[in-house]
Amino acid sequence: MICESLYIIILFGFIESYTTFRQLSGIYQNSFDDKYQDVNAVSIQTVASLLDCVARCGKEQRCLRIFHNRITQICILHSDPFTYTATKTGEGWRSYLTNDANIASVHPTGICIQGTNTIDVSNAWTFYDGTPMTFFKWIPSEPIGLGWIRINRGSDFEWEVPPRPNWWTCTYMCEIRII
Repeated sequence: MICESLYIIILFGFIESYTTFRQLSGIYQNSFDDKYQDVNAVSIQTVASLLDCVARCGKEQRCLRIFHNRITQICILHSDPFTYTATKTGEGWRSYLTNDANIASVHPTGICIQGTNTIDVSNAWTFYDGTPMTFFKWIPSEPIGLGWIRINRGSDFEWEVPPRPNWWTCTYMCEIRII
């Protein structure tokens, strides 16, 4: 496994030498052996080799994780880093997590976090259970509006009140079902 880890680091370093590719580094993760995820992939393609798969990741700005099957030569690129788990299993899968991916370019819209000013009668900001919020890192012109808080990656992770969040305006650190 050490040889394979060194191999992929060398491959990612090789990709860096081309100006048409973004700078990229990554490491093989044996905890994902024979596991993969194809739902919501950036792309799924049959490739000639692991090098070809890595090159495609280098061209795709949203690529944070590669799933490559050394038997079938299927390459799955993901914008989700799958830090802890992948849900599908199959023989021959290997996974490589990129280390230098620019999260802001992958999810430029921001991270929605728990917090609202619609629960308290005086419009004070609270958590969803009504507990008062005591920490704020607002963008200087914010808060403007009601309802939601989003961390803006493009402004040093300061907070703002966006339009009502939808899947295309936010990513989430965690999610709960609100009934």
